[in-house]
Amino acid sequence: MLRQTDLFNQLVIADYLFDKDKIYAYLNLDDNELFIYQRLYDLLAPDLVTPDLVVYLQAPSDLVRQRVRQRLQQDADAVPLPNDEYLGELIEAYNHFFFHYNATPLLVVETSEFTLDWNAAALDDLIRQLRDMGRGTRYYVPRTGPGAS
Repeated sequence: MLRQTDLFNQLVIADYLFDKDKIYAYLNLDDNELFIYQRLYDLLAPDLVTPDLVVYLQAPSDLVRQRVRQRLQQDADAVPLPNDEYLGELIEAYNHFFFHYNATPLLVVETSEFTLDWNAAALDDLIRQLRDMGRGTRYYVPRTGPGAS
């Protein structure tokens, strides 16, 4: 999002972080394209709004592959599954990026046990993690399942 006058101090929630766009650039562009990309990036980046908090939803590679395959089966219009090598490189690049990310507070949520039928207590706990974020990076593994409160 481009910087603009904040008349009402609105809360903005987005599912995109401009900084992570470089992951795809470095994986997919040749040197000439990367040079042009970097010039454009350097022009745009200073005018972007910095988020107050970033949440990275992390999962093991095999689970990401499984979820992508399930998504493809459910959505006929979905983009085709990238090959395993590319997907592995992408996951590794994301993990590397967020391991070194320090531009804003970062909450890394381990999503191996995440399901859409989380109980209210589990969602409340996630919201509490978001509200309690201070500086730096926090790793959060949700308590789920029968013993979770």
